[in-house]
Amino acid sequence: MIDPMNRANNFKFVFLALAAAVIALAAACSKQLDYSELASKNGITLDGSGAFKPDALVTIKPLPAGESYFQLDDSTTLEPVGWKNPYRKEIRALINFNLLNKKSEKYSHCIQVTRVDTIRTKDAVCMRLDKSVSTRDIEPVHLITDWLTVCEDGYVTIHFSAKWGDVSSKARPHLVNLFINPDNPREMEFVHSVNGDYNGTVWRDGLVAFKISDLLTGIKEDEVILTLKWLAYDSMPNKKELKLVYKVRRQ
Repeated sequence: MIDPMNRANNFKFVFLALAAAVIALAAACSKQLDYSELASKNGITLDGSGAFKPDALVTIKPLPAGESYFQLDDSTTLEPVGWKNPYRKEIRALINFNLLNKKSEKYSHCIQVTRVDTIRTKDAVCMRLDKSVSTRDIEPVHLITDWLTVCEDGYVTIHFSAKWGDVSSKARPHLVNLFINPDNPREMEFVHSVNGDYNGTVWRDGLVAFKISDLLTGIKEDEVILTLKWLAYDSMPNKKELKLVYKVRRQ
């Protein structure tokens, strides 16, 4: 079971004290992450140089009145003072920020945003994997269980790594999806396809967020355990499983 605020080998956590309460607000990379360009609608380009140390993973939420706020986790909200939202829809993102000594009237904290890098955000798909997707289209993938692989705010965000066969900027895009079993919506599978890029030798990282809340509206509990499955390089032909805590998103 993954807790986004647990310590990971490659990351350190920054804890901010405010109003006599210590709240885990941010996680900073202890070393540079080498995220290569995936060059597809199903992947993410975090930074061309790979030199980005994010403080937090958030959901950017635009409001009808024109303002926006950041959802840090299932309960913590951030007001980005002076930041203008260039995105027209809700999207997941990595951010750098500074906590401001200012009380927010609507949100948990006020922050100054210093950098925003959006990640590929897409809907999960309700589908019986065994009947709708050919096993020939499923290739192994390494799922990285650090603080970026998390279930929060109605999303499953997945940090993964796979082998690419071309290191150039025109590398063939790999495809990823998240399928939710309609017979058992608490079970989902992360599916990776190399899209013809066989015999890969170069490891590349990716980050993608899937919105699952729209497909889990029938859950009545406030909190449930979801099972995430995927085909790993070291588990073929069997699949690995990861348990994730899902706090139902009501709004």
